[in-house]
Amino acid sequence: MIMKKTYLAWLIAVSCGATSPLMAQEAQDQSADKTAEEKRIEEVLTIGYSDSIKRAVQEQRESGGIINVLKKDDMGKLQDDSVSDALQRIPGLSVERDQGEGRFIRIRGLAPDLNSVSYNGTSLAAPEAGRRAVALDVIPADLLESVVVNKTLTPDISAGSLGANIELQSMTAFDREGSFYSFTADVGYNEQASETNPKVSGVVSNTFDVGDKADSFGIAFAGSYQDRSFTTDNVETGGNWDLDEPGLEEFEQRA
Repeated sequence: MIMKKTYLAWLIAVSCGATSPLMAQEAQDQSADKTAEEKRIEEVLTIGYSDSIKRAVQEQRESGGIINVLKKDDMGKLQDDSVSDALQRIPGLSVERDQGEGRFIRIRGLAPDLNSVSYNGTSLAAPEAGRRAVALDVIPADLLESVVVNKTLTPDISAGSLGANIELQSMTAFDREGSFYSFTADVGYNEQASETNPKVSGVVSNTFDVGDKADSFGIAFAGSYQDRSFTTDNVETGGNWDLDEPGLEEFEQRA
C-alpha cells in the first residue's frame, strides 16, 4: 500500500515536471506571436496646424471681449469657397442661404441686418436694396489671412450694428518671414447643372531689407479665380394685397 502511494506520488511529480516545459513553450510562442504582431503595425503620420491654432487661441485670450478667430490654415483645411462657408463652423453662428448658397450670417440668433462686416477696418456696404446685410458668398476665403468675429462690441469697433462685427483681415507680406508662396487648384462637376467648375488660387509674398533694417519692406500678391455654375429647382410666389379694396392686386409665381 505504501509502495503504491509512493509510485502514484512519483507519477504525479513526473507529470507536473513534464507540463512545466510545455507551459513555458506556450508562453514563448505567445510572446513571439505578440512581438510579430507589434512589428506588423504600420506607422501613422499625423500632420496638424499647431502654429495657426496657437495664434488664434492667443488672440482670443488677449481680447477684451468675446471673439472667435479663424486663421488661413483653418479655412484651407476644408477648402471653403467663401467666407460664409468658413464661418458656419464657429459656435453661435448660422448661415442664411439663398438658392442653396450661404450668403448671410446670423450671430447668436440675431438677423444678418443687425450685424456689421468690415474689411481691414473699413465697413462694407450691403449689395441689396432694402437690407443692411452684407453678402459674404462673393468673398473668397483664399484671399484672407484671418477672420475675427467680435461678439461683444467695444469702443474700437465702428458703430453700425446691434449684434456683432465680422472683421475680414487680408494677408500681408509680414505675416510670414522671408518668401512665401502657396497655390491651389481643384475642379468639381455639378451633375444637376452638367457643368465643370474649376478653381485656381495663389498667394505670393516676400520681405526685403532696406538699409540697416531687416525685413522692413514687403510685397504680397493674392488672386483667386473660380467659374462655378449651379442650378436649383424651386417655386416662388409673391403678390400684393389691397387692404382698402379687398382683392388681389398683383400675383407672381416663378419656377
